[in-house]
Amino acid sequence: MKIEPCQGRGCNNIATEMHHPFSNSVVNRRIYGKKLLDEFAIPYCNDCNGSHRNVITWNEAQFRKEVERWKPDYKLPPGGKTFQRKNFS
Repeated sequence: MKIEPCQGRGCNNIATEMHHPFSNSVVNRRIYGKKLLDEFAIPYCNDCNGSHRNVITWNEAQFRKEVERWKPDYKLPPGGKTFQRKNFS
């Protein structure tokens, strides 16, 4: 395992786990795939990730914006039902 510093603001611990800013739920893995979700995972220590202190979280629109920004050639699927209802109705 590669040793990385925790990305929590003001934290000087070594990262022990990866945090998915956009939920790594079964539904999101089905829509976007585990590989894509894991690419955006951020290293945090157990204290920061467990308490969600200083941890980045995204909703689906923010996640899609980041994917478009960092992977412009990636063809995004339509998205979840809530995302579609909010953005296409």
